[in-house]
Amino acid sequence: METVYKGRKMRSQLEARWAAFFDKAGWEFDYEPALDLNGWLPDFILYSDEYIDEDGNNNRHKILVEVKPNATVSAFNETLPKIQKAIKNTEWEYAEILLLGSSVFKSKFLKEFDDFPAQGLLGWFYQINSQRIYKDGKPQWDRKRITCEAYAIEIHGENSTYDLTDGDMFSRLQGYWDHNYGASYSFDWSHHMDYNELKHLWDEAGNEVQWRKS
Repeated sequence: METVYKGRKMRSQLEARWAAFFDKAGWEFDYEPALDLNGWLPDFILYSDEYIDEDGNNNRHKILVEVKPNATVSAFNETLPKIQKAIKNTEWEYAEILLLGSSVFKSKFLKEFDDFPAQGLLGWFYQINSQRIYKDGKPQWDRKRITCEAYAIEIHGENSTYDLTDGDMFSRLQGYWDHNYGASYSFDWSHHMDYNELKHLWDEAGNEVQWRKS
């Protein structure tokens, strides 16, 4: 069902709910960005804060976002080859893709035990995994795309802020990890959001769009 959110008509209520979630988290985004890709258009782009790149220039990390009413990462299997074909030989060939489903979920890996609550699962990254291999005695990089869980982090301070990360705690939005050596957060001032915390934010986003139509 087409849904209007903040004056923008979106193709589904699910997409509008994710837009509201991004706003709740304080994440800057564009909806259906006009990119010159072959046969696939991301639903959103997420933008990081500015960082200084290796050439000394101000830059921003960009994450392409695909939204589907899916509940598992395997449900995206038919979509992944389409995405990879669309970005091949473009400036987005090595971009991170964030796969978002029908809701937020509980992590399959960081499960609830004893006093540790179930980890909240935002979605999944479809990202480049680089491994150094040797061919004919010469080192080279073997780059393949893999999927891994994506989590939200709450960062404590004067005002709580949120970030996006994978299992290695690499920052995606508060400072791109490859160029910001302070972006790997310690648990004394930040924490992975557990399922109940993440679900509360998701429910608030749902309240924003529940009765909106085109």
